Amino acid sequence: MEEQYVETIVRVIMSEDKMTASVMIIPGFKRVMPTVEEIKQALSDAKVVYGIDEGAIEKIVKEQRIFSEIPVAFGKKPILPKDASVEFLFPASGFVLEKPQEGESVDPASLYKIFTCNKGDVLAIKRKAFEGEDRLTVTGELVKVQEPKDVNLASFIGENLRLSPDGMQILANCDGQPY
Repeated sequence: MEEQYVETIVRVIMSEDKMTASVMIIPGFKRVMPTVEEIKQALSDAKVVYGIDEGAIEKIVKEQRIFSEIPVAFGKKPILPKDASVEFLFPASGFVLEKPQEGESVDPASLYKIFTCNKGDVLAIKRKAFEGEDRLTVTGELVKVQEPKDVNLASFIGENLRLSPDGMQILANCDGQPY
């Protein structure tokens, strides 16, 4: 059975991460609906100050939406950073699988060839890190994101490898296997 109150109650419900605030209208005996201003005041009392959707509040009053949890304020979720990474351009197994000619009978083991590279071949590419963006909750709190982690390609360099001039690629210094 629905609860009955003398005065209309505007209940503000905030999500755990404070990125959404909703209101629930509980009608009273004296009047069913609060005004738009009363809903805004309830949000203010609950410290909801950012991302308030005025249209959603007006719609609640106009359509007399009661006993429903309706989102009325939205924070901006942070954009998470992406760490730098290295894409290796040679197979991890060290083998390349060659395709046989159509209709040719082949020993499956002979299809596996040892991967080799030539001097100057690009063996790895660094993918740049992506900076995230800080954002705000509905209570106006700043949500900070971490700095992305970088990759030092120089730590991969040995006597048979070198960095490209822009520092974004690892190149072979000689012919052979990149293992």
